[in-house]
Amino acid sequence: MDYRSLGMKDKLPTMSETEAIKLLSENGNLVKRPLIIAKNGAVNGFKLPEWEAFFE
Repeated sequence: MDYRSLGMKDKLPTMSETEAIKLLSENGNLVKRPLIIAKNGAVNGFKLPEWEAFFE
């Protein structure tokens, strides 16, 4: 909902990394969950094959 209400589809392609990080820090609902960040990479959302491959 926040993604749509903030018009992110149009804004995101032109945002700097700093602007995007600031926006994410202020609007946690924009982060696709679940999210795991580890030394070997990151995985977000829940697609079983991606999670299984990540934890092999």
